[in-house]
Amino acid sequence: MSRVNFRAMIGLFLLIVCSCSFATKTYTQLDKLHYRNVWRETALDIDYWLSSVNMIAPLHKKLNEKLLWFAGRVRNKPYAHSGAMGEGLSCQGAYESNRVCHHIQEDPIVRTDAFDCQTLVQAGLALLNAKDKASFGDNIVRIDYGGVQSSPRSLAYFNRNHFASLEFNPVNEREGFLENLHRTNALVLKHSKVTAATINLKEWFKAQKRQSRIEKIVRVFSPVVANQMIHRMLMYYPPKIPFILRPHHVAFRYIPKRSVVNCEGGICHANQSLLRRLPVPAVVEIVRDDSKWRAGKQLVKDIIHSGILVSHMGFLYRQYFVKDAVIYRAIDCKGEHGHKQCTVHPVKCTHRVCQKLMFLQASDAYPNNYYYYQQDGHYQCTASKPKFMDSVTTCNRVYALPLADYLSQRQGGRYTLLENDSILGIHIEKMR
Repeated sequence: MSRVNFRAMIGLFLLIVCSCSFATKTYTQLDKLHYRNVWRETALDIDYWLSSVNMIAPLHKKLNEKLLWFAGRVRNKPYAHSGAMGEGLSCQGAYESNRVCHHIQEDPIVRTDAFDCQTLVQAGLALLNAKDKASFGDNIVRIDYGGVQSSPRSLAYFNRNHFASLEFNPVNEREGFLENLHRTNALVLKHSKVTAATINLKEWFKAQKRQSRIEKIVRVFSPVVANQMIHRMLMYYPPKIPFILRPHHVAFRYIPKRSVVNCEGGICHANQSLLRRLPVPAVVEIVRDDSKWRAGKQLVKDIIHSGILVSHMGFLYRQYFVKDAVIYRAIDCKGEHGHKQCTVHPVKCTHRVCQKLMFLQASDAYPNNYYYYQQDGHYQCTASKPKFMDSVTTCNRVYALPLADYLSQRQGGRYTLLENDSILGIHIEKMR
């Protein structure tokens, strides 16, 4: 045996040994029973949603009304801090059941019991553009994947649309789900500015391989599969695909936040002439300056090893409220981390009729593990979960509020978005 081959075999042996010991400590094992219930609930929800939403209007008609209906179905669903999306055990489709393929993340491709901001948008887009369950499943794959490889559209972690500016938006524009209003709409163009970042998928994927990240990345049902998936991450990521291997300089248009709403002396003024004319329904994204965006003392782009332009997304739609109707319930949390006290107060329509440009989002802006519920006629957001109460969700959840109120919201006595220099404004993609 040559020295080269001997060394190669020793290296392979060490990799296998390391992978086995690595997998015993650093992967997340999913609960089959729990996920069987999640999938059952999701399947029932999708069947009901499809039968109901298409009664409102035929496909591609009355999208604003359909989105308003969807908002009512997902309101108060908990925020998914992990496991919001995976590839399940599918090989090529969301509803394929005759074959099993294992993946780095085996969470469901779509779930309706909890959302993060992107999976909420993905599910809504797929639903509102579907006529039946088969087309919904096809839409999910077309919406969620293809940034790196569109033909064939590999159902794999590397081919998800991880970055909105580089992958999610261009893919869904090509697929006909979205339209970039910063190119096509005169009003939006008039108010637009440009920022830019260099997105480096190669280095971002490398960062996912760090030991501190593997446990959160590899999410599977079987320890044997965990060894295989850790080996896949360590040996084959980042995939040697030209789109991944080269950095991408992305120029990105946005409407500055203070063109939408501005606050001085505790009084906020929304730009109603702009808000009333923005085309809806749409997907809206929060745009960042990655040279200023920090997590603690460290720049986010240094943590993830790539530039990044979008930190949040949701839906825009119009809704009318009559006088004294509750538009939304604002939560304000004050105090030190771990000891915050949160108050909830209703924001009501004060005119005969209020027209609002609503922002539907899955939010993680509040303390983790705080609970949202109604007690004695009042809504609460508390660290302790009430006993003997069924209708309890988390304060981090899906809810809708006017876009201007979102941008001008206050937490602990400060305007958390307007006073944050890293938050530049909003990017808008109209639903087709």
